[in-house]
Amino acid sequence: MPSRNVMAVPSGAPELLVVGGTMRGGTSLLRRLLESHAQVRLMARELRALGYADLATWAHAAAVHMAFTNTFDRVRNGLFRRQVYRYLSDIMRGHGLHEPTTVDRIHHAFAVALADANTRYVGDKYPDYVLLYPQYIHRPNTRCLFMYRDVRDVVASIEELTSRGAWQHRRWAVKYNTIEKATDYWLTVMQTLGDLRRLETNALAIGYEDFVLRTPETVAAIAGHLELADDGFDITLPKPSSVGRYRDRLSEQQVQAIERRAGAMMEAWGYTPGLRA
Repeated sequence: MPSRNVMAVPSGAPELLVVGGTMRGGTSLLRRLLESHAQVRLMARELRALGYADLATWAHAAAVHMAFTNTFDRVRNGLFRRQVYRYLSDIMRGHGLHEPTTVDRIHHAFAVALADANTRYVGDKYPDYVLLYPQYIHRPNTRCLFMYRDVRDVVASIEELTSRGAWQHRRWAVKYNTIEKATDYWLTVMQTLGDLRRLETNALAIGYEDFVLRTPETVAAIAGHLELADDGFDITLPKPSSVGRYRDRLSEQQVQAIERRAGAMMEAWGYTPGLRA
């Protein structure tokens, strides 16, 4: 008996947009820029749904619901709640609880939850999507945008959150709660992006520093990648104030520890070790 899990994205439906990159690397700002375009619709908060592809329907729905409750806040609750319930309703409709939730089904549910008649792209932002890119890097009707940032600023932000901020009591944060662990995380992401850069794919990697310091040129590159008009984006959103903030957050010894560990990769991506002043 054939599986009922044959739901394909209809011809002419919005394409899937996958947004990721380094944690604390500017992906939320990138989402805000993308959402400023009338033809782009992303989940209001991270749903992480693509990270739960190929799980049974019941397990996928449970994981998505947990991600929803963990990221729920009063500022966006009405919009995000409506999006999530429309998404889950489509995922559960007409499918067996033990059938796998394919990327096609996720894409279809995003379209149901987010799209209107003018929508060209639907999708979700979650930094670790960059580490899952083999699932959709050559997928038809899919574009990916990944943002990276100077390791020193990334590690400084992670260190602040894990030692004094909102992450300090989160069990999963133990993976990043030292300078060395946070640096190794950045190295893993950048190695992934390096592999991606050597291929002809549906992905574009964007440097945070280019995004906030050379905004018109970077937005033009994003628009070209998505085949959208660049004047549809709000280029006033990026601000340069976060570039180099590590100088006020990290000690000289901490910066040196990062640069010893990541110096070669920094240079490969245009970041110069030893810049302190």
